[in-house]
Amino acid sequence: MSDTMKDKLAQEEQEDIYNRAVCRARIRMSLYIHGIIFAFVIILLVVINLLTTPGTFWVIWPFFGWGAGLLLHWFLASKMVRLYEKVKSEEIAKELET
Repeated sequence: MSDTMKDKLAQEEQEDIYNRAVCRARIRMSLYIHGIIFAFVIILLVVINLLTTPGTFWVIWPFFGWGAGLLLHWFLASKMVRLYEKVKSEEIAKELET
C-alpha cells in the first residue's frame, strides 16, 4: 500500500472519529436542553398549581410522566449510542472480511 493511500485512510479515519464525536455531542446537548426545559416547565406548573388549586397537588402527574420521558431520553443518549456504535463497527468488520 502506498503512502498516499495510507494517508488517505488515516484522514478518513480521523474524519469518522470527528463525525462520531459531533454526533455524540449533539445527542448530549439535546438531553441537556430537554432537562432544562423540563425543569422550567415543572417549576411553572408548580406555581400555577399553587396559585389555582393549592389543595390538590396535580403537578405530580406531569412531573412523573415527563420525567419518565426524560429518563428514557437519558438512557437512549448514554447507553444506546454506545451499543449502536459497537454493533455498527462489528458489522463493518464482518463486511470487510468477506
